[in-house]
Amino acid sequence: MPTPAHWLGGHALVGALGALLTTAAGAAVARRAGEAPAPVAMVLAMIGVGALEGALYGAVQGRLLGRGGLVARTAAAFGLAWAAGALFSTLEPDGALPRSALLATAAVCGAGFGALVGSVQARLLPNAMPWVLHSVAGWAAAFVVGAVSSDLLPLGLIGARGLAQSALGGGLAGLVLGAVLWPARPPPTTSEP
Repeated sequence: MPTPAHWLGGHALVGALGALLTTAAGAAVARRAGEAPAPVAMVLAMIGVGALEGALYGAVQGRLLGRGGLVARTAAAFGLAWAAGALFSTLEPDGALPRSALLATAAVCGAGFGALVGSVQARLLPNAMPWVLHSVAGWAAAFVVGAVSSDLLPLGLIGARGLAQSALGGGLAGLVLGAVLWPARPPPTTSEP
């Protein structure tokens, strides 16, 4: 059975890595394409980063829960969700959203993301409904944390400070996700740390 430290630490680490990957990929695509990256290149980069982040979350959760198959399922769900998010982002209005609209949008998008990821993962878990419900709540909260932290990151700040701030925000979002998922975790099928 995973300890709270393993569970929360694993989610925080993956959240930080995922945020770093997203920031680095976005910067790389923007640098290659100039000021305004080609939408197709950005979408493909974000889908790839999303699938990689999903594989990392699936690996941590699969290891701690002793459940095989979570890596591929979680990676596929993340890739699909990131593709939908990238398409949805083309509908964003010009200019910054008011903070309340940003947070509400983050919560709704996070809940949808959590429903997709949790449903895909739950097929391998004995407690499907609690896992899905906690996934919805956890990802909604994590997206709000991510929105607040990225709102604090000045646009274009990609140097060491920007990467550190991105990792900190992602790590905090992962920690929040782990805390919300903790009560819904099924017992592991193998002996784990």
